[in-house]
Formats: sequence, structure tokens, C-alpha cells
Amino acid sequence: MVKMKIISWNIRGIRKKEKSRAVATMVRNYKPGILLIQETKLEKCSQAIRRRIGGSILNSWTVVPAVGSAGGLMVLWNDKDFEVTNSHLSSRFIAVFGSFKNSCDKCVIINVYGPSIDAEKEDFFRELLNFVTAQTVSVCIGGDFNVYFDPTEKIGMSQNWFSIAILRNFLNHTNLIDLPMVGGRFTWCNNREASTWVRLDRFLISGDFLISFPNVLQSLLPRSLSDHNPVCLEEKTVDWGPKPFRFFNYLLEEKGKFNGISESIADLELKINNLEFKAQAGDLCQQDWGHLLQFRSDLWRLYRIEESIWFQKSRAKWIKDGDRNTRFFHLTALNRSRRNEITSLKINGSEVVDPQSIKLHIAAFFKESYSSMSTLGVEDLSLEFAMLSEFQSLKLEEQFTEQEYGKR
Repeated sequence: MVKMKIISWNIRGIRKKEKSRAVATMVRNYKPGILLIQETKLEKCSQAIRRRIGGSILNSWTVVPAVGSAGGLMVLWNDKDFEVTNSHLSSRFIAVFGSFKNSCDKCVIINVYGPSIDAEKEDFFRELLNFVTAQTVSVCIGGDFNVYFDPTEKIGMSQNWFSIAILRNFLNHTNLIDLPMVGGRFTWCNNREASTWVRLDRFLISGDFLISFPNVLQSLLPRSLSDHNPVCLEEKTVDWGPKPFRFFNYLLEEKGKFNGISESIADLELKINNLEFKAQAGDLCQQDWGHLLQFRSDLWRLYRIEESIWFQKSRAKWIKDGDRNTRFFHLTALNRSRRNEITSLKINGSEVVDPQSIKLHIAAFFKESYSSMSTLGVEDLSLEFAMLSEFQSLKLEEQFTEQEYGKR
């Protein structure tokens, strides 16, 4: 199955062969389905440029030429991964409409290059806001916004509170999601001795896009010849091994052995379907009719349980208890999962991303903490604690053995 992968890169001029070769190498190494390039600095873009940087991987493209030696946008894509139906070109952004081959959901991918001059930023974000809010499909925006969201996204020089306010206002009005960045905090550096680091490049996605690709991950790639890092948006799952048991409220009301919710729903729907076929043929007896009514009632109950699980996962209270909005619960739970996800750990000054290594370091940390003798021991307190008698211990052991035998 083809997975969604988009890479955005402000290359700061692609005319030089060294720069175009750097882009071509990145395309060969990471094989994106869509590539968003900012600051091409090309007034004219030829097929030779497309072939040089896209090779056989990215076989289609659209461009916005630079004005003189300033700006310039390019979007390249693989027809086997992404089917484009339409496009919209502006001086500061390119929007391509279509759908990924592994998803039937339509979307728009927007490549942006925000102005660096504060006086021009309001007009740019107003134009982009009007375009985004007019869309009826899921939205994914990537590129160099030339603004940042939070003071922690910049070190060196003074904070630009105007830029922060502009991006925050844009996100408030569009409800787009700013995904966490894996592999680093900043995407641009001024390459001076007293360096300034800022996160100017990012992807922003709509809730519908996140629902279509719930395993989407945003990560930083090596900077290469540009002063900007490429940013990769990829549908990627990390194998953390078996999931730990999680207790849900509905388990308190269930009696006996209970299968997974999804499996039980699928099993009931199949049984209902078979009985309905018998009813259509006139072969349904009174006992079957009773089973059908019971199965339908059980199916409603299971769907209510499934909704309560998502409600518990989302940790959100809806306006009205009787109101049911499964899409809201799904999106809230996905957002919470994104915020809480551990993608890397810094251990002894080195960043560790391998799941097995992370689990081993975490286990070693807590093992050392719990085996430490730095705290006051129970013996040092000189207190008398009640203890189980030998008879009580034997009775507990017998009960435990009976329960285990009963489960088998």
C-alpha cells in the first residue's frame, strides 16, 4: 500500500547545479509522493529542471515563477501516489486538489511562502485565510510561513511578537492543527557565530486530514545546502510492541468473557445479516425472530459502548449529555494522542529514536530509582505492621488457584 509522504523545503535558489543535485538526492533517498519547494528564484522553469530534481519519482508539476530573483514556488508529485484534479496559483501559494491512492478522501495540498516583511504579512494571511475557509475538502498546508507560533520556537535576537500574533490568529480562525515536530525544534538558522534559530517551516492540517491519516508524523530532515531544514509529513507507525491493558468504564457492567468491541460488532452484524436473508426468503421461525430482535438490541448496546470508549479517551465533556458526535470524540482523542506521544528521548546528550532502545532506557531508569536506598526504609521507622497469619496466607493462595483454574 502506498503511504502518504509530503516533503517541504525552502531551498533558497535552485538554479545552481549543486542545489538541484541536493534536492534530487533528497528525493531519491526519501521518495516523497509530493514535494513542496519554496524560493526557487526561477523566472522560467523548464522540463529539464523538473527531470533533474524529480527524476522518475516525481513526474508531474506546477509552478509559480519568481519575480526577478525573489520568491518562486514549485509543487512536484508522483501520479502513482497522488491524483491531481485541479490547481490554484497565487503569488504566495500553490494549491493542488486531488486524492491519495490509498485514500478515497479528497484534499487540497497548499505550498506557501510567507513574506519576510512584516508590512506584507497581514495581506498574505488574509488571502490564505479566505482561501482555506472556503474549502469543503480536507486541508494540508506546508512551507515557509516566515512567522512562528510561540516564543520557545526562537532563540537568539529579540522576539517578533507581531509574527507570533499573526500565526496564532490564523490558526484560531482556521482550526488547523499544528503537529509536534520530531527530530528538532528549529527549521532555520542564520549561520552566524551568534546564531539565531527559528521554526519558520511547518505543516498545518485540518481535522478531516488527521482523521484520514491518523498516524501522520511531522519530522525534520537534514538541512544540506540551504539554511532551511526540509520538513517531512508522513503517514508512519512506530512499533512499540504489545499495548498495555487499559481499563474502560463499560467493563464494570459486562459479565463473563467479553470479546473486543470491534470484533463483537462485526460478529453481530453478520448474524443479523444472515437472519435478515432468511426473513426475506420467508424461512424465519419464531425462535429466529427472537434472536434477530436480541441481536439488534445487542448491536445498539455495543455501539453505545464504543461511543463511551471514545468519550473516555477524549477526556472531553460535550455540551449536552444526550448529544452524540463521534467525529468530535475521534478528533479530540487523536489530538491528545499526538500531544502525549513520545517519539524520542535525549539520553546522556544523545537523541534516541529507536522504540526498543527507548523502552530499555525507561525500564532501566525506573529499576534504578525503585531499587535505590536513598529513601528511609520501613525497618528504620520502628513501626509494627499487621501481618497475615499462616492460615490466612493459605486461604488466599487457595482462592487465587481456584480463580486461575476457573479462567482456563
